[in-house]
Amino acid sequence: MRRLTTILLGCALLVGAAAPAIAEDVLKLAVPQRGAWDTGIEELGQRSGIFARHGLRLEILYTSAGPESIQALIAGSVDIATASGANAAFGTYAKGAPIRIIGSEIIGSPDLY
Repeated sequence: MRRLTTILLGCALLVGAAAPAIAEDVLKLAVPQRGAWDTGIEELGQRSGIFARHGLRLEILYTSAGPESIQALIAGSVDIATASGANAAFGTYAKGAPIRIIGSEIIGSPDLY
């Protein structure tokens, strides 16, 4: 009985994984400084179709700086703010804003400090 359940579960997973997505999910991003190399990841991925292959479509809002991206995030206009800078993110969080850091853009930049 246990083996039959495992086989049925495996078949269900294969059928579910093979089914194409009905519609793309939309992810809204706030990205500062359009054209900078470290903030070009989203646009390059969108143009090359990487996100589309995974069922995502990005709506990119370009801002002038990191704090402006965080402001759009707090207001609910975007889902994710990228490349906003550690100081802006920590300062905003310390003041009680409902944000979470979910990843690092780059590791190490000893020339900045």
